This record gives sequence, C-alpha cells and structure tokens, in this order.
Amino acid sequence: MKILNIFIVCEKQNYLSNSLNLLNIQNIYVEILFKYLINHFGYQQSIKQFQNLIEIILTQISLNNTKHYQTLQIILNQIEEDYQ
Repeated sequence: MKILNIFIVCEKQNYLSNSLNLLNIQNIYVEILFKYLINHFGYQQSIKQFQNLIEIILTQISLNNTKHYQTLQIILNQIEEDYQ
C-alpha cells in the first residue's frame, strides 16, 4: 500500500530533503484525493470537481503573488521617499 510506503520513507530519511521525495509524496496525495472524488462523485463529476479545485488553488496563488508584489512596491516606494 502506497500510504504505508510514505511513512516508511519518512522514518528512514528526511522526506523534505530532496524535491523528488516531496514530488512523490504530493503525487500520492493527489492520487488519493482523485480516488476519493471518484468514489464520492463518480468519474465524470470528479473530473469537474478536481478542475474546480485546481482553479481555486491557482487563483489563490495568483492573488497571493499580486499582494506580495504590491507590498514590495509599497516598501520600495517608502525607501525611495526616505532617501530623497
């Protein structure tokens, strides 16, 4: 079972120490999520639900990046004003 493999890997080595381990763990969680969606909604509806989830995540990432950029601009403007 893949879930048990995750815990065995985590016990033997630092699972965050290399990006391949982290990607493997993420892939397993995505697979578990999609199987849950199929079980709960059926195959066709689970595709739509998964797509909606990805859109929400990407929107949040975009908003966070925009807010981060705006905050940096405010800080840089303040620094420029202080040195003028």
